[in-house]
Amino acid sequence: MPVVQCPKCRHLNDLDVQTYSSYEGTYRCMACGTRIKVSLYEGQLMETPKVLDLTSVEGAPLEVNEDFIEAQKCYDAEAYKATIVICRRALETMSDLQQAKGKNLFDKIEDLYSRELISKGTSEIATQVRQFGNYGAHPKDDLLGGITERDAGVILEITQHLLKDVYEIPRKVEKLKKRLQKK
Repeated sequence: MPVVQCPKCRHLNDLDVQTYSSYEGTYRCMACGTRIKVSLYEGQLMETPKVLDLTSVEGAPLEVNEDFIEAQKCYDAEAYKATIVICRRALETMSDLQQAKGKNLFDKIEDLYSRELISKGTSEIATQVRQFGNYGAHPKDDLLGGITERDAGVILEITQHLLKDVYEIPRKVEKLKKRLQKK
């Protein structure tokens, strides 16, 4: 029977050998409820278990963080298509709250770039997330049919980077500028 020690509370979790003999994904600690990433092959740990706490973006509005956290929950549930669609939704929410102009998300991203609220690189990243999200929203053109955990993970990481670029980094830069001006 595979045993996984929770990195947070150190509880030893006995995993059902039939379910978890060869498994890579999320497991919830029976003692403290912490989400843990585990990788097992034939009952043996392949890497050290890692804590997977949900991450919000500092300074982002509640609506944006709700979407981003939901995307992480979809990822943890191995709902990779949903992860990508909700990442796109987080970008649309961010664009709307930044009062971006345009009839669709592509136009809104372009507006944010033209107003220098996002960089060229960030606009290109946002466009990629938008495209993947569009694939998920239009099943007749199901280009997400073969989406993998890795693909969804990359989109999730990119979305986090983009949201930090819009909300977190500018706030940190401002705080640093103010602190340096006081010296």
